[in-house]
Amino acid sequence: TASVRVALGKMIIQNINGLEDELPVITLVSDLEQILLRTLQTGRDEQAPLEPGLAERLHKALLETAQKQELVGQPAVLLVPDAIRLMLARFTRHGIPGLHVLAFSEIPEDKKLKVIATVGK
Repeated sequence: TASVRVALGKMIIQNINGLEDELPVITLVSDLEQILLRTLQTGRDEQAPLEPGLAERLHKALLETAQKQELVGQPAVLLVPDAIRLMLARFTRHGIPGLHVLAFSEIPEDKKLKVIATVGK
């Protein structure tokens, strides 16, 4: 699935953000990305459990940020390393349905990004 998503990157972005030049994105602080990567390596699959306190804080922060984006009429897009995209997409699917989780490799080279929030600070 990941290689198909990379090939369809332009179409995925267009579906989310239309023909806009700039894509507003939410990122994670690198320390949080590293924790999530270690969780995956320890669990050995994309459904590795997160520590409950971390999961709750992450969910709350992503939900608040996604809601702010919706209020201003912009898509809520979380941009993450490829290795944790699937885990985070599954984690947010039901609790934050408007949040699109994309991997860095899915973003076309010519797409401008605007970081509107960084979660985990």
